[in-house]
Order: sequence, then C-alpha cells, then structure tokens
Amino acid sequence: MFLTKKEFLNGRITFSKVDKRICDIVRSKMKAQKLTPHDVARLWDCEPKKRGKIINRIEQLVKYDNFTESEDMKRNLFRILNITEEDIKAIEECRAEYKQDELERNKQTECFLDNYLLLQKYADLIISTKEYSNITIPRVFCGFMYAQTRTRPLTLGELLSYHQNNLFVYDCKNVEKAGECNSTSCCKKLYALSIVGSPLSGSTWIKAFCPVCQRVYQEHDGGAWTVIKYPQTAPFKYEKSTVNIIALVDLLKEIDSEGKKYVLDICNNKAGKTQNSI
Repeated sequence: MFLTKKEFLNGRITFSKVDKRICDIVRSKMKAQKLTPHDVARLWDCEPKKRGKIINRIEQLVKYDNFTESEDMKRNLFRILNITEEDIKAIEECRAEYKQDELERNKQTECFLDNYLLLQKYADLIISTKEYSNITIPRVFCGFMYAQTRTRPLTLGELLSYHQNNLFVYDCKNVEKAGECNSTSCCKKLYALSIVGSPLSGSTWIKAFCPVCQRVYQEHDGGAWTVIKYPQTAPFKYEKSTVNIIALVDLLKEIDSEGKKYVLDICNNKAGKTQNSI
C-alpha cells in the first residue's frame, strides 16, 4: 500500500487553524451559557443511547481542540449554542487563511521530496551547520505516545543523520514483492519521512518515501529509543531556524551548478565564494 506524492501532500498535517477557531467559539459559547459537555449532549438531536459518544466528542473538542467536522456536528452545535452568522463568517475567513498557509506548507514539503538526493549529497554540511540542521519541514515529524517522551521536533539534520547511518532506511525489495515498486525505475531505497512510536514497546510506525518515484509507504520498525534519546546527543540545541527548506535548496543548487567551494551566507541569503572547503 502506498500514497502518491499528490495524495501524501493532500493529507492533513495536524489540527488546523480552522479547527482551533471553531473550538474557541464553542468553548466561549458553552462558558457564556454555563453548559457542560453533558448538558450539550442532552440537547443533541440523537437517540439517548448515543449520548455517551457525543459527550466524548465534546470533551475532546473542549480539552484538545479535536474537532471532527461533519454536518451532524455542525448542525447540532450551531443550533444548541446559537452560533451566529458573524461566528460563521469568522470561521470561513480562518478557513481561507488556512488554505493559503496550506499551499505554502505543501511547497516546502514538495521541495524536500523533489530535492532529497541533493540534500543527501550535502548532508555533512547540513548536519554540521546549526541553521540548516534545525530546519523543520511540514509533514516531516516524529511523535510518541505520552506527551513528555520527546518535545524536540524532527529536524532536517536529525533525519539526514539517521539516513547516513542507515537508520530508518528500507530496501525497496520488501515492497517490490507485492508489485508496488518498480526497481528498474526507483532508487531501491526508502527513506523515513515521519516517525511515530511507543516508548513502552520500542516500536515505530514510519512513513518512508522513494526519492525517485516519490511514492510514500508505511513501514513498521523498532528504534523508538534512538529517536527518544537523540536530543541528549544532538550537536545543537534546537532553536527555530531562520532559513526554510526552499531557501536552503536554492543555495545548494547554486553551489552544485557552480562546482566551486562555497560557504553559505545565511544573513544575506546568498552563496559567497571562498577558498575554504564546505
């Protein structure tokens, strides 16, 4: 089973700004009307036996901004809480803003997928340079059960360091047997994009991609503790980088096309010629 690049990019990253806006409005209305999740469920247009699920959904919404959008959810919430046209307009404005942000995030993710082999070529430079190493990319992430297991995001430098050491790298032959990967046109290796795991079992669930055909596959692996312990051995403390992946790729392409030795000038966002080796 695989996703094409387009299918992967169309997937949601996380709960959106739209979800957050709706949850803020619902919380505000419930507080103003002094309603609990149980009160809302009693007013819900459903069979009494289904109210337990409604209570759970409202609690998830109130506590964790987890909004499951459906016509039933919107119809009942808007009716019970007297959500106005003005509230709806604010939600739609947020939705339009989110769509624009989503296009920008997709550009960054697509840039990473399209230029992974170039990034891999300059992995030593990226890993050893704080501004490049600390770059984060939408949909490239790690997450674990139990929130405090790890708070540092998965950065470009960390991901490349795993791949350099053949960690979270998979042989395409495993999927070729299922007729899903053409080894004559692919790179024969899959590289992890996202890592989600459990500190109890040590298992990880990986999304890994082929840099040539750009299909994204689901893999199951061990190695959770490698990712959990990385912040203790990371070469740099994580600080949000001032450079994004698109700017870095543009600079690396300039270096690559010139075939000369450069030092990347982050402050001016350009490449400066030098005799020093990169």
